[in-house]
Amino acid sequence: MVRRDDELPGWPATVLNRDHTQSHWGWLKRMHVLPEAQGAGIGSAMLDTAVDICRSVGLSQLHLTTDGQSGPVDFYGNKGFVEVGRMPRNTLAADGSLHDEVYMVREFENAQA
Repeated sequence: MVRRDDELPGWPATVLNRDHTQSHWGWLKRMHVLPEAQGAGIGSAMLDTAVDICRSVGLSQLHLTTDGQSGPVDFYGNKGFVEVGRMPRNTLAADGSLHDEVYMVREFENAQA
């Protein structure tokens, strides 16, 4: 959660896996920055912090899904995530259009897991 002038302009939610076969990676389940706060580095700061936390607990990967529009895919791609799959027309946008859900993963260098 990020606060700016007593407002909540953005928030992330990261989940760790309890199953021993998947305990080496976590999910970035949600990350949202309000439109009026976008472009101020809040998303980058939240994502960098989520990565740092995952690495500090010994994870070797962080997985996420995002809307298939180029903006989010490019944002995560610039942060070291690579696309590993798509679920076609799986995300319903506010305007009623359907977008692909894009699965992305970031591998951590020097991971202990």
